[in-house]
Amino acid sequence: MSQRQLEAQINGAIGQLVQNMFDLSQQRVPVCTGNLKSSATFNSGRAEYTITYDTDYARTVEFGSLTGTSNNKPYVSKIKSHYRTTPSGRRVQVKSHTKTYQTGKPIVCRDGSWKTINTSGPYQGRFFLTSAVKDVLYRALGKQNALQAYIR
Repeated sequence: MSQRQLEAQINGAIGQLVQNMFDLSQQRVPVCTGNLKSSATFNSGRAEYTITYDTDYARTVEFGSLTGTSNNKPYVSKIKSHYRTTPSGRRVQVKSHTKTYQTGKPIVCRDGSWKTINTSGPYQGRFFLTSAVKDVLYRALGKQNALQAYIR
């Protein structure tokens, strides 16, 4: 086997390992709105591989935060004028107004439910990507000749 063939096989094995890391992280990423999961990309080049989660909160979800994402400022939501049905069945108009949330931000999840996420901190990291990397590397390198399965 030539040097070039060996390099190609090793590069292919590394690419497969990184693809497995990406796939496992996609299984583990927390999902409410689906934005974080759908922002993920896996790119491969010549001996270069990147996994990216491209949202402004991806780092906080992965590693956590001592201070939160809001710099301890309350979240203010602008509520548009709308109609509401009272418990007695009467329909009333609600004027536009603002609502202030002191410790969180309301979001609509994929299933239509509402959740208030903590923006004031601290926030414990989920380590969905870090744990995927560790687990794939452990399986590939944790026992003798385990990497051979990736080299074809």
